[in-house]
Amino acid sequence: MDFAAFGAEEYIPKDFPPGSGDYVEKHRNENIRFLLNFDSCGLCLGETTLQLGFPDKLPETTGSKYRVTEYSGAGDDKAFHAAGIPTLWYRTDSPYKNIHNKTDSIEKINMELLSNIILEGKNMFEHLTTAINKEMKQ
Repeated sequence: MDFAAFGAEEYIPKDFPPGSGDYVEKHRNENIRFLLNFDSCGLCLGETTLQLGFPDKLPETTGSKYRVTEYSGAGDDKAFHAAGIPTLWYRTDSPYKNIHNKTDSIEKINMELLSNIILEGKNMFEHLTTAINKEMKQ
């Protein structure tokens, strides 16, 4: 299990700039089972969703308290998705587009919501790894 933080990818105009694209390239020969992405989540305003990329490659992911949607083609999970790796992206879509601009600040984060999202992500990680380990033993 790796924990990684990617940043500023939106500002580099290549297909998969340093960051998540670089990570995927360096680890391409490893068996990456899935990515849990917590990019742009926990904002004070907006709806939190769980976007799934390649859900057919994942064990069943029921139980999310957030609306589940299809992969959108954006975010730090883009390079993982392009490599065929299943992705789960927790994100809060702000109606005021409060990210990556001069109004983006820590005050815009709902810490309780962010904590709840991270807790669900932890539970989802445990569920997925348990299911994958069971599959591997069969």
